Amino acid sequence: MFKIALFAVYVIIMILRESAGTCYDCNSNGVACASNNTFHLCFGGLPNLGEEYSCPNEDEVCTALGPVCMDPSSNPNIEPACGNTKQCGQCADVMDGGFTCTSRTTFTMCMGYALTDIRASCPTGQVCRTSVAQTGKVPCVNECLTDSNDMCDVSVAVDAPPSSESAGTTVIIQPTPPADTTTTTAIIQPTPAINTTTTQPGTTAEPSATSTTVSTNDSTSVSPTTSPSPVEFCASQTLVGRYSNPADNSCTTYLYCSSSGSGSGLTAHIMQCPAGKFFNAELRNCQSNKPSGCV
Repeated sequence: MFKIALFAVYVIIMILRESAGTCYDCNSNGVACASNNTFHLCFGGLPNLGEEYSCPNEDEVCTALGPVCMDPSSNPNIEPACGNTKQCGQCADVMDGGFTCTSRTTFTMCMGYALTDIRASCPTGQVCRTSVAQTGKVPCVNECLTDSNDMCDVSVAVDAPPSSESAGTTVIIQPTPPADTTTTTAIIQPTPAINTTTTQPGTTAEPSATSTTVSTNDSTSVSPTTSPSPVEFCASQTLVGRYSNPADNSCTTYLYCSSSGSGSGLTAHIMQCPAGKFFNAELRNCQSNKPSGCV
């Protein structure tokens, strides 16, 4: 009887370990969960970020188990492989001075419907609840009141400052006014033609009556090309996924364009490749070899 009980505990632990995962990582069931109920199919160990699917039933969550979508009410040990990210870092409906949860235990103040640099963490044993944060109160509650539908269910703050030592840092970029650009005009002088005269033996060369005039009135305007900012780039995209960072020619970072939920285009997230790796735009993943075109 005791052995049976131990075996049951072992099975439960293994289920919990298998069901735990990370957003956009390919699981053994052939999918990469994008949120608690959406996922991408994996091919060759990489998620196809161009197409996103939702679980067929409203109560189902995306798991790392055999079946992709399962109903947690059928088994209390079933957990989403990727936490609920819909509530993360959202200031669109938050009044000035209110907060938004940026992870399970961190929150940030909103001003002008945008994230600020005022960040804080909940004490040990407490979690951030979105419904409390939006009221302007300190959003930390006892972890016994954890509700994945009312929190940013990720472990790393989505607005954490970028760090070269962290491969999983995500930075949500708020739109900024476009910077003024200066146009440089280069005057290109045409090369004067060289007149040549052939003198026959026994004759005297006469001075040429033809003169060459070099005009300096012709000019060519050369305007520098500017790359779009991460915000502008993602705003112009229609498919959620990973893209090259137009502002980083070293290829050590890349953009993850995700749905903003406001219908005004995609939101830009700067993602850092692990140390010593570079983003490959064709594979949409970080690799050890530096792709051509990266400096």
